[in-house]
Amino acid sequence: MSVTVLTDPAPGWYRDPAGIAAYRWWNGATWTEGTHPGETVEPVVLEPVVIEPVRPVAVAPEPVAPEPVALQPAPVHPVRPVRRGVSPAKTRWSSLLTAYPVVYPIVVGMITALAYAGGAAGSTTTLVVIAGTVAVAGLIPAWGFAANDRRELLERGYRPAPALVWMLLLPPIAYLIARRRIVGPAS
Repeated sequence: MSVTVLTDPAPGWYRDPAGIAAYRWWNGATWTEGTHPGETVEPVVLEPVVIEPVRPVAVAPEPVAPEPVALQPAPVHPVRPVRRGVSPAKTRWSSLLTAYPVVYPIVVGMITALAYAGGAAGSTTTLVVIAGTVAVAGLIPAWGFAANDRRELLERGYRPAPALVWMLLLPPIAYLIARRRIVGPAS
């Protein structure tokens, strides 16, 4: 398919279409009032121009050579920033476990004393049952602290982490001893 474009003649002197004078000035868009009686060379009349439509050409981008990259081995575990003066093996859970052997008997004793003073324990057997229940229930947070401490040690790359089975032996002291053997005395 081709498109024909008609172009107006270029500005110049042309034969007067009205016949009033020999020549009249064409400004490229309309006839003007200017006329000329003399002989002039006839300007060349432009022929219609045929323009072929341009078909889009897909241009592939030039391939860019990749820049060389120095490969480094990926870290096995994410590295966390260590605060100055704090061991990388110390966790908030290990601090709670360290304080547990001191706080735990005090809490169990206070609850048992309150049960006795409040009259909840009518006999020695009842008092022992209350103390035993409080003692067993009081170990549940220690198990949670030990599990969270173990999880954080594994995230920090300590292999193997202390097993939670140590909590059965003498909670949490046996776990803390096993932990120290793995992470060292600085924790």
